[in-house]
Amino acid sequence: MARIARPEGAAEMRKRLLRAAYAAIAERGFDAVTLQEVADRAEVSKGLVLYYFKNKEQLLVMVMDRTDRIIRTRAEAAIRAAKAEGPRAQMEAYLGALTIGGPQHRAFYRVFLEFLSLDMRNTGNAEVRKTAMNFLAGCQLLEQEVIANGIAQGVFRKELRPVEAAGVIHALIDGLSLQWIFHEDEPFDTLCQRLHTAILSYLVA
Repeated sequence: MARIARPEGAAEMRKRLLRAAYAAIAERGFDAVTLQEVADRAEVSKGLVLYYFKNKEQLLVMVMDRTDRIIRTRAEAAIRAAKAEGPRAQMEAYLGALTIGGPQHRAFYRVFLEFLSLDMRNTGNAEVRKTAMNFLAGCQLLEQEVIANGIAQGVFRKELRPVEAAGVIHALIDGLSLQWIFHEDEPFDTLCQRLHTAILSYLVA
């Protein structure tokens, strides 16, 4: 039986539930996970989960929203930290911020696939579609900024268009990452190297 959690603030409780949901979905998939399982992992009652989230779909939307904010905050910080080293270093730092470790990267893309599947099955759900678009647009805006600076400084190819180039880069990140999660024996370092090589080969003058 799930234990009732010790008293804590609403914000901390939401984080706790979202972390539990993220781990469960990454391991077992959205359809297999129940609200009771999320409650058990968070060591709270199912009623408390329903107090914060009206249903499982909303829970997944909030999981992706929180994950989006964490990833973008980390990526923005990495880009700022590498500013003095130039656009190429900033792009490498950005890629490093997106690929922080094998288990974490695999878990993210498993959850991301579940979220995209939910979006495709619920085309009328404005909340799902908005969250999906915010995530994709947020990443591409960061990429566009680095690319535009790189073109202006003569580091990246002058014929590139930042909006189009950001789309290509994001397709490479997602495509190579999705290939990787289906190859359990491929080292994570191999994925990172492939990403760096493919993206910098595309960008660099």
